[in-house]
Amino acid sequence: MVSDRAPALGVHRFWARLRPVVVPVVLFLAIALPHIDQGAFRTDTGRYGAIGLEAVTRLLAGDLGSFFTLHAPPGEVYFNKPPLGIWIHGFVLKLLGPEVWAARLPTLFAAAVCVGLTVSIARRLTSAQLGLVAGLLLAMTYEFFRRVREISLDMWQLLFVLAAMWFVVRAVRSGKASWAVACGVPIGLALMTKPLVGLVALPILAGWAAWRGGMRIGAATLGGVVPALVVGLPWHLAMHVIHGDLFLDLYFGREIASRAAGEMETDPWWYYAPVLASSAPFLLGLVFSCVQWKRGRLRREAVDLVSLGLFWSGVWLLLISLFSDKSPRYALLVHPGVALAAAPGVVWAVHGLSRSLARRAGVLAAPVAAVAGLVFALAPVRVQPGPHERWTGLFAWLRDNNVEQAWVGGDDVVGMGYPKAARVYLELGWWPKMPEGRAFESGDVQLYHTPRARQWMRPEEQIVYEAGELFITVWAPDQNRSEPSSDGVISGG
Repeated sequence: MVSDRAPALGVHRFWARLRPVVVPVVLFLAIALPHIDQGAFRTDTGRYGAIGLEAVTRLLAGDLGSFFTLHAPPGEVYFNKPPLGIWIHGFVLKLLGPEVWAARLPTLFAAAVCVGLTVSIARRLTSAQLGLVAGLLLAMTYEFFRRVREISLDMWQLLFVLAAMWFVVRAVRSGKASWAVACGVPIGLALMTKPLVGLVALPILAGWAAWRGGMRIGAATLGGVVPALVVGLPWHLAMHVIHGDLFLDLYFGREIASRAAGEMETDPWWYYAPVLASSAPFLLGLVFSCVQWKRGRLRREAVDLVSLGLFWSGVWLLLISLFSDKSPRYALLVHPGVALAAAPGVVWAVHGLSRSLARRAGVLAAPVAAVAGLVFALAPVRVQPGPHERWTGLFAWLRDNNVEQAWVGGDDVVGMGYPKAARVYLELGWWPKMPEGRAFESGDVQLYHTPRARQWMRPEEQIVYEAGELFITVWAPDQNRSEPSSDGVISGG
């Protein structure tokens, strides 16, 4: 006779295995998902979204070459980044439409997978409890969850290098070097997301693997460079074959060398200290972990976890601090390491206060987070400002006048030619084009967006819409140039 309790026990065991992943992911979604539709296509979100959408549109039209060679407004090849992350967002925008929330969904998905991978890594090294805590710490890190409000190639890169870490951890635990070599596959995907950074993860992981798992596992981890190149090298070679020195100059020269040399921006080496201090209040847990390790109160498994987190976050923090170009988004690589290393310290501190409270928190975290997230989603709260009135006014003018093609005013490629031109494409479906010596005709429309744009205006241009630094002119060769206050000019907000 089969007991009626057997199915219940099966469900209980299934939930017990699933809970360490579900609870942090639900908490993360409760924090990051509400009001994801707020905001606008600003900076990288507009740029990458438009480039990806155009690439997918060209692919569906049968233009395979323009899918593999990305193009940026106003029609130039785009080699600043490899295409994988941009493709992913482009497919989603093509499927769901060019909406802000659709552009952010892939980043949200990638971040949720990062939380799950963090749980799995800690769980495989130690226990389900520490896995759950590590996932909760990452999910609640401000500088981590706020990245879902944009198209973040750094988040996709983080997903792939965390997947590589998972393979290495499995190799250390099982003693099978094949798992370590396999870490090169996600590293190759990282190389297809951002230039070269993924390769740096291999020696970091190899150093820890050799320390905690032996030289054989460490060497096998370095051997992951082979599958990494198998995955990541073909596109790079193809671009060099097709575009020659242009690809090398734009990809390795403009994007990588100029950033490393500090030509784009330079910040002090301690730039990331306030970033980490403000976004990771769990650093105190990391201190507790180190104290417990020094006192010999951590089991070997917990030592493996703390050492992995410290080594990973410490090396990445050093590298990005030495790199001339700095940004809070680069610190994404650091946050999972902090969460892993801090988890034992947080558990020790909470258990020291109340073991029953810790158990209840683990049980109630998911439903409480889900309810709180639902309440926050329904609340009329403005998380991000929407499109500025000057842009909505510009789009309205172009629609009302049935404009299906416009030109970048004068030499305004910086002001209108990149992310701002991408916003026009995402809203109206066409790119503003560069004039490139074109002989203008009566009725041609030009778009300007920069304080110094007026110096490029010609006498034949009439201003028909103006809102701050943004304005539209129409080519009217039979009339004198008008000033912003002239009759017929539409003023925006």
